[in-house]
Amino acid sequence: MVNGGAKKIIVTLSANRIVAEDFIADNSEYGLMVVKFLLPLDARIRDELIGKEEVIFMESNYSGQLEEHLVRSLDLDHIDGLKIANFRKYTLYPFYREDLDERFK
Repeated sequence: MVNGGAKKIIVTLSANRIVAEDFIADNSEYGLMVVKFLLPLDARIRDELIGKEEVIFMESNYSGQLEEHLVRSLDLDHIDGLKIANFRKYTLYPFYREDLDERFK
């Protein structure tokens, strides 16, 4: 996890990591978790999110497959005080730094 002390964590996969890392370098209130494997799912992900204010799933798909899988598998919606949000893009264009600046500022 990058900037694990932050209260707001962006969770993403794959190439979205590059843009997210650039964004959090200038925004210390956000951290980053990059999921590398969905199966077997590392249960420590849940432990890392306990005590955080918000988890934001950043995905390049309409249905939010990463969010759905992690929330269901790790019971994230039952962590007290944790807000679950998402930032999805499904236009076939990649995320750009400007997208994150606009969404999170």
